[in-house]
Amino acid sequence: MKRKEPDFEDLLPIELKLRLLEAELDRLNSDLGWLEQRRDEVTKEMQYYEKLLHRGRRRSVLRRVK
Repeated sequence: MKRKEPDFEDLLPIELKLRLLEAELDRLNSDLGWLEQRRDEVTKEMQYYEKLLHRGRRRSVLRRVK
């Protein structure tokens, strides 16, 4: 019977695994911060264009009424 060799991850010390997970969590938090900031920027830009669209529609309605 051949002996199964342990996985590489099983050979890593627990502390190293913990540090790798902490680094991944830091990266995810950084990405999350960027995504939230970008979402806010996109939302503001959408609101700006929606206002422009509503102004254009309002002017168009006013012209028809005159």
